[in-house]
Amino acid sequence: MAISVVLRRENSEEVDRATIGLTVADLVRLTALVPMLRWVDAYGNTIFNARQIHALKEEVCAAAPKDEDDEVLLGEIARLCELGEARPHRYLWFIGD
Repeated sequence: MAISVVLRRENSEEVDRATIGLTVADLVRLTALVPMLRWVDAYGNTIFNARQIHALKEEVCAAAPKDEDDEVLLGEIARLCELGEARPHRYLWFIGD
């Protein structure tokens, strides 16, 4: 079961999405590197606003990935955070299974 990571506008229109999904195991492992991910509900929806996107991006960029898989996952989250910061009224959704 994968957790989708989607950037949406205020009206819920999709702007972009991660090319890969997070598994629950990924989420647990990455929480040690990126503390804000502890707030993501693996089985429900979690929405980060502009301030939270900024803080998440700072943590993701400061994280030291342990392997190539973590690097890819964190890279996708960072990319969506950057797009989210580029314009107002964008929200980062973690859509659980």
